[in-house]
Amino acid sequence: MIEAIFSREAVNRMRPSIQNTVDTLLDDMIKDGCKNPVDVVEKLALPVASYVSSLFAPNDSTADMFGCFLRPFTES
Repeated sequence: MIEAIFSREAVNRMRPSIQNTVDTLLDDMIKDGCKNPVDVVEKLALPVASYVSSLFAPNDSTADMFGCFLRPFTES
């Protein structure tokens, strides 16, 4: 089941959206100028990782599949 999420076709469908996010973040860093150092982790790596992980967030059709993995982290 999970292989379908990471298939070449699925990743290729997401590529334009991910590329757009990266391009936007880089453009924002360029607009801020290059006078001061940039924290690449804060300004690029974390936002991209967060965005990409949201693409894989369980929805109604995958909730059961991910439920057993997420339950220990969500129960209090």
